[in-house]
Amino acid sequence: MAEAVDLDGLVEQARVATAAAGTTEEIREVAASVTGKKSPLAQAGRRLGSLEPGERKELGRALHEARTTVEALIEARRMEIAAAERAHEMAESRIDLTEFISDRVAAPQARGHLN
Repeated sequence: MAEAVDLDGLVEQARVATAAAGTTEEIREVAASVTGKKSPLAQAGRRLGSLEPGERKELGRALHEARTTVEALIEARRMEIAAAERAHEMAESRIDLTEFISDRVAAPQARGHLN
């Protein structure tokens, strides 16, 4: 193999970048930089064709594991961020309806009679 790929280092970098993302847009950017077409993982995958079959199988398996780990990290963080953004949005748009209820609202007429 011409260049050794530090997959553990790439996964750790992805872990740090994913944890640092605080918004949906930031996690989208992290996903693009870590798993996108120009990412180090994608570049390592492109080099698989030039390897011997034994090395290709070993590196391919390691790349798949790394990509799966990174995608799971990104998806978990994406869900956390989405939940936090929804909670913030709901808290911001909360309306206190008790201020709109007044004595001017007519009570419903009683129907029927007591036995």
